[in-house]
Amino acid sequence: RWLSRLDSALPWATKVGGLTVGDSRFFVGATEHDGGGVGLALCGVDLEPLVCQGARPVGPSFSITESDGNVIRALDGMEVTAALEPVL
Repeated sequence: RWLSRLDSALPWATKVGGLTVGDSRFFVGATEHDGGGVGLALCGVDLEPLVCQGARPVGPSFSITESDGNVIRALDGMEVTAALEPVL
């Protein structure tokens, strides 16, 4: 129901999103939930959404230790690039 409303409200946008399952942690602000979903409506982006079932982690888990609004500045006390470089 909400997806059709989103399509009606933003017909020009590409919509993408996901749901948490299993041992995933989902946060809204500082509040942790044991499940949930997230959605984005994007404009001006050439994007081909796809579904990936059974995705597996490619590296270790990180905690966000510093942010500025919706921008992640540090993971586990390290700059984001320094934390992710060994994984990528």
